[in-house]
Amino acid sequence: MSDDVIRYNKITVGFVTQNFKKDDEGNFVCTGQDFTCGDDVTIVDENGDRVDDFKGEEVYQPYDMVQPNPAPIKIIMIIEGGVIEGGDIPSNVRVEVRDYDTEGCTEDEEIKKDVDGTEYREIIFE
Repeated sequence: MSDDVIRYNKITVGFVTQNFKKDDEGNFVCTGQDFTCGDDVTIVDENGDRVDDFKGEEVYQPYDMVQPNPAPIKIIMIIEGGVIEGGDIPSNVRVEVRDYDTEGCTEDEEIKKDVDGTEYREIIFE
């Protein structure tokens, strides 16, 4: 590899251990992954050609593997009276607010009923 190369790809062979848990519907959902890097490393240039005589110094870069997006965490808030304000909701969290004070709702707002038949307005924050 010549000294004028400014970019290359490092391919590391390893293993993935996935963790599964049965959800309420009986499906197995991946809840996490563990990545184990092996010693089998290949350096290729920008064209994908293998470089066997690589002599460059690398700055250490940890393997930052991305975890799967688990099913959203469901939170139900029941509010009677007061004002509902959004917050900083993480991307894997869905907040369902049930506002039982339906008086004054406009016609375009959907009114739902809970299992007891009580009407509420649902507000979802994601």
